[in-house]
Amino acid sequence: MANITIGAKRPVAGKLPRRNLWKQIVQHWYLYVLLLPSFALLFAFIYYPAGLALVMAFFDWQPPIRQEFVGLQNFQRVLADPVFWRSWANMGIIVVWTFTVPFAMPFIVAELIFNLRSASARNFYRIAILVPTLVPGMVTLQLWRWIYSYPNGGLNLLLKSVGLEEWVKPWIGTPSTALPAILFMGFPWIIGIAPLIYLAGLTNIPSEMIDASKMDGCSTLRRVFAIDIPQVLGQARLFLVFGIIGVFQGFGAQLVLTQGGPYGATMVPGLYLYSKAFGLERFSKNYPSLGEACAVGVILFVLILIFSYIGNRKLRVTGVDGD
Repeated sequence: MANITIGAKRPVAGKLPRRNLWKQIVQHWYLYVLLLPSFALLFAFIYYPAGLALVMAFFDWQPPIRQEFVGLQNFQRVLADPVFWRSWANMGIIVVWTFTVPFAMPFIVAELIFNLRSASARNFYRIAILVPTLVPGMVTLQLWRWIYSYPNGGLNLLLKSVGLEEWVKPWIGTPSTALPAILFMGFPWIIGIAPLIYLAGLTNIPSEMIDASKMDGCSTLRRVFAIDIPQVLGQARLFLVFGIIGVFQGFGAQLVLTQGGPYGATMVPGLYLYSKAFGLERFSKNYPSLGEACAVGVILFVLILIFSYIGNRKLRVTGVDGD
């Protein structure tokens, strides 16, 4: 009679027993050795600076001159600065704008390309959307600087040519128009990989589902809301999370075009941090405020973490994460 073991534990599918796991690691030790330089560089240039900033937020820090523990004083000084709060007010405007029209445009363009009947036309527009990304970002910023420059920038020349001389102004030099001018940059907000990723999601929708919607008399607009949007919510969540990170950290356009001016009209938290750490001028009085810069970095880190988590939870899709 065969021996039957009752209650014997079977290995869980997809998981190796711990003994076999260590055996596999020892057997292929050279692969892990090859990974060590990558992890060492990752720690040295990513994790260590970030961890150091978290610690130095509680110090009056000016290497190599002084390093004195001051507790929450850096946070108190930052939170008492009106420029800091002005930067967050501007950030609120940028967030509201970023996640409306510019956030929706890539999906709209992907839908238009997806519904084209000609395969050659679809391929053409895929390439047309991607080609502008080959232009360096600094070149794009300098182009927008010329467009907004006064008095003979591209926008002002256009206004003069149509008889609207009274509208001519220094667009990024006027407090009331500087931030809207920066928000308008990137028009029509369809350049890059975002439309292509949405398009890939639409292409992966089962053809049977689309054919069934047509047989049921579903219009294209109704199909977009009933089928297409639910199918690409995973991509939307990805762009939402990366969009939150990018908006909170971004300050390149403000640094190049306005340096946070005029009168703080375009100041954002990322640029405020930069000005505290390095100064907008090489020898500015803000240059040694590295502890305060670290405090701003901690605040940004916490807020990005919170908003990314909230955005991730709000757009959680059954089946995408295996829930």
